Amino acid sequence: ACPPVSPRPVAPASRAPAPAEKPADKQPPWKLLGIAGGGALVLAVVAVVMMRDGGSNFVNVGPGEHVYVGGLRHEPGTEVHDPSGGPLLISTAVDGKLRRFGTTQQREGIDVRTLADASQEPGTTGLLSVTGAAPGCEVHVGGALLPGGTPLLKARIEAGRELEVLVRCPSGVSKLWVMAVPGQQIEVKSQPRN
Repeated sequence: ACPPVSPRPVAPASRAPAPAEKPADKQPPWKLLGIAGGGALVLAVVAVVMMRDGGSNFVNVGPGEHVYVGGLRHEPGTEVHDPSGGPLLISTAVDGKLRRFGTTQQREGIDVRTLADASQEPGTTGLLSVTGAAPGCEVHVGGALLPGGTPLLKARIEAGRELEVLVRCPSGVSKLWVMAVPGQQIEVKSQPRN
């Protein structure tokens, strides 16, 4: 007799091979790129605003263009402030001559390109007053000595042209630039420097 046949051990059922894991798609993470790009744009705008001529009150000032507020040259980095809060008379000059002028409300970021184009009109004048200096100081405008000395009240000056004003006192000399538009009255409070 034959020995009893023992059942063969059954191999464990083989599993179907696991599907190969798909490598992660190498597509850029659009959401992250969008956030990073938006953040970079915000930083760029902030940087441009911060670099704007030391917090200048004026934008779109061309190369070699000077800005005048109330007839006095505005120096970059100085604040424009009229305590009355009324409109400001703003003018600009290029190559020593009137280029634009107009009135605008006092605010940050005054765009000089919004002022009306203008040109110097021969024979037009403005008025210049110089106060604040000791009595009898010499006043030179555009290289010419004006008669009378300080206080100087409503002296006629050429309009539409940049003029250097020197106030010479025993205590020192004060130098500044003015430019009148036709009919404008400019008031200067002189502070002589050594």
